[in-house]
Amino acid sequence: MSKTVRFEASHTNTVNASASDIWAIWTDVSKWTALDAGNGKASLRGSFAPGSVVSLTLRNGSTFEVHLKTVTKNEEFSDETAVPGGVVRTYHKMKQSGDHLIVTYALEAEITEKEAHAFSIGLWQNLVAGIPSQVENVTALARAA
Repeated sequence: MSKTVRFEASHTNTVNASASDIWAIWTDVSKWTALDAGNGKASLRGSFAPGSVVSLTLRNGSTFEVHLKTVTKNEEFSDETAVPGGVVRTYHKMKQSGDHLIVTYALEAEITEKEAHAFSIGLWQNLVAGIPSQVENVTALARAA
């Protein structure tokens, strides 16, 4: 078995938005293109539930199968995507704090040592660069709803 290298990054922001409005955006995968500049189009096979698959095409033409792992309405969802040399997991979470909502977008990846360097200077840099905008964009869309 090959050794793996672990990567982690996250962004959290406290926002003035409702959990149901953000949830409506997260679960409408056609809106994922507005969440990250790198996203091209997305389509969901099945309902937004564990085991369902989102086909995500990036603007550069790469297509990934995003497998939904956990889904808790108005709270969180997580997914997992196979990439060359390993896997990327994303976590989208919300927690109410008084009149505000704490929104977190987190990434983690487990990549083989052999592929880790190429991953770190390629896909990982692009993923990490998009984390803050994921939170800001979903918040802006929720406020506009």
